[in-house]
Amino acid sequence: MSGNALLAFLAVLPIAVGCSRSDDAGPWPPAPTDSAQPQDAAPLPGVADVQGEGCAPAPYDSPDDLGRLFVATVNGSELTLAEIDALSRHRPAGVLIRDHNVTDRAQLQELIGAVHGNGETLALVDHEGGTVQLPTVQPPLGSARTQGQGTPESTRAAAALVGADLRALGFDVNLAPVADVENAASGEIGSRAFGADPVHVAQHSAAFAQGLQDAGIIPAFKHFPGYGRAADDAHLALSSVWTGIDELSGIDLPPFVEAIEAGIPLIMTSHLHYAAFDEQVRPATTSGAVIDDLLRRDLGFRGVVITDSLGMGAVTRITGSEGGAAEALVAGADLLLTTHNVAQLPRFIERIELGILSGEIPLERVNEALGRAAALQRLAAGGDASCLMPLPEDAAGGS
Repeated sequence: MSGNALLAFLAVLPIAVGCSRSDDAGPWPPAPTDSAQPQDAAPLPGVADVQGEGCAPAPYDSPDDLGRLFVATVNGSELTLAEIDALSRHRPAGVLIRDHNVTDRAQLQELIGAVHGNGETLALVDHEGGTVQLPTVQPPLGSARTQGQGTPESTRAAAALVGADLRALGFDVNLAPVADVENAASGEIGSRAFGADPVHVAQHSAAFAQGLQDAGIIPAFKHFPGYGRAADDAHLALSSVWTGIDELSGIDLPPFVEAIEAGIPLIMTSHLHYAAFDEQVRPATTSGAVIDDLLRRDLGFRGVVITDSLGMGAVTRITGSEGGAAEALVAGADLLLTTHNVAQLPRFIERIELGILSGEIPLERVNEALGRAAALQRLAAGGDASCLMPLPEDAAGGS
């Protein structure tokens, strides 16, 4: 399959399967109607920047440039003076907006407008549906499990409706869909997964991503290479997956493989250790064997890699948040997600700078990550007209 554009692959998925919806699935997602059904859309502007011949490296000139590698948070419903200064000085790639940042729609729009104030920082949200969503966003979205009881068409339509509201509020990126395949032996991912069948999960996660794209929101497939087998909560500690590579390749990886071949621009890593891919016991987020070898070299992903939160116990109990940021960058991650306040970025920047000066972090790797982060910002901004066009077959490569 070629890696032309996300739309080229996703648009045919609703035709591929039809899953009957159970009687007790609840009122969401609604069946598509003429008014709700999204129309075929061009790929997100700027996909060529991320997926074409690769992103041009952005040179690292000063420590302040390192802020562009980070996605951080803010504390309240409006920016403090310290947060305004940090956004201006460090120009982080993004700010993740969470429940406690929101009081009402007007306030949320104003907050996002302030986040956008430096002309570079993106507004991100974690809005999967079910237990993971901002209550302010309308309409309410059922869990992935509930969505998965419908058809890919209804999943796409539901995501398009939510995506339109996210866009109206000012968001640029939604850290969804969950492309993990549920495993009966683990209850961690639960209703956040579309199901336990990899083909079913691939179709619904792709449809969800296309619905977001229909509305102009950048989707992020997560949590590579899968979180469905988690034995423990990664917020608390690191757990290992001992499943063999054949089973992982046949069950856990297919939703990500399909998305990569279609040209998805953004993938989030998981905080599980996968013994089949990495002999060293460390989370996938800080594993070069997972990110650089498996994701980039073996699967051919050329988009942006974002970490899951570096404040989770699976990372902090091994390296600390700052050390985890450095190791993730070395491993191949481009955007470093921390749930620390944006005003605390200097301590992370200092850790990255020390790593560069010591040779721990190759300067080439920093410039590469900065280039991909800049490409994602162009993607969100619309890019130029040429970015609206699918990549030609000979430029896209294939597998």
